[in-house]
Amino acid sequence: MDRRWTAGIALLALAFILWGAMGTAAQFLFALDAGFTPACLVAMRQLAAGVLFLTVAGIARPGSIFGVLRDRTMMIGIAASGALLFGAHLTFFEAIRASNAGTGAVLLTTVPLFVCLWLAFRLRRPVSGREIICMTLAVAGVFLIITDGTPADLRFSPAVV
Repeated sequence: MDRRWTAGIALLALAFILWGAMGTAAQFLFALDAGFTPACLVAMRQLAAGVLFLTVAGIARPGSIFGVLRDRTMMIGIAASGALLFGAHLTFFEAIRASNAGTGAVLLTTVPLFVCLWLAFRLRRPVSGREIICMTLAVAGVFLIITDGTPADLRFSPAVV
C-alpha cells in the first residue's frame, strides 16, 4: 500500500472524528452558558483553520502562499467561499444552540444538496439520477448515524429550521 494513501486514510479518519466531536463540543459549550456564541465559535474555528492551512502550505511550499494575492478572480472566489462557509457553519452552530448536535448535523447535510442544485442551475443542466441517489444516501446515512434509526431525538422547531 502506498504511504501517501495510508496517510490520506488516516487524515480522513481524523477529520471524521474531529467533525463528530465538534458538534458535541459546541453543544456542551452552549449548555455551560459560558458566553460562547455561534458566531464566536465559527470565527475562532475559521481563524484557527486558516492559520493551520497557511502554516502547512508555508512549510510544504515556502513563498507560494502569497501567490494567490496576484490573481483577483481567485481572491474573489476565496472571499466568497469563506463567507459562504462562515454562513453554513454559523447555521450549524445556531441549530445546535437551539436544539442539539444531532439535529444540527442532519441540517448540515443539506449543504451539499444546495451546492448540487446551485451547480445544476448555474450550468443549466438537470440534476442527474446519480447525484440524487448520492444526496439521498448521504442524508439517510447521517440521519441513521445520528439517531440510531430513532428520530425521537431530533427536535425541529421553527428556530432550528
